[in-house]
Amino acid sequence: MILKYGSYTHSGMYQVMPSISYLIAPNGSAYAKTTQYRIDGTLVDPSSSGLLSKISALHAAYAVQGNSLLLSYSSGASTDINVSSSATLSGVRVINPPALTEGAKSSYAATYPYSLTLEAVEDIASGNPTIEFSESYDIAGSGGSRKVLKNPLEGEIVPQIY
Repeated sequence: MILKYGSYTHSGMYQVMPSISYLIAPNGSAYAKTTQYRIDGTLVDPSSSGLLSKISALHAAYAVQGNSLLLSYSSGASTDINVSSSATLSGVRVINPPALTEGAKSSYAATYPYSLTLEAVEDIASGNPTIEFSESYDIAGSGGSRKVLKNPLEGEIVPQIY
């Protein structure tokens, strides 16, 4: 399996755990799907300089928001984890950047166990749905004819109906 975030390709061991929730409108209909991807992995390198280089590349890749996420087989066939940032409402966002896994500080000599979280919100409503709409208006008056008294230059006041 090959895991890519933008142009960065993960090395070492990793696992991807997606969790899905839906955004619900006040009328009860779902209009978007939020998927969080928790990635736990371990970078491995026998030399400290090689490990530091891999750690720097990992942190640099996830410092950029909005890249696409792709998990594919070694043959190139994609899996169901194929999230193009342009197909989401706000891009693929880095919620928790890569961090050393708790309790793993002693293994930092030759390995770097890390955990990170990504999030993508996809539109699932078809067309341009109205999530909620309300409108109110008031009518003043009876809607009948309007009577006006005109004061002419000469003569009596003349009532006019419009």
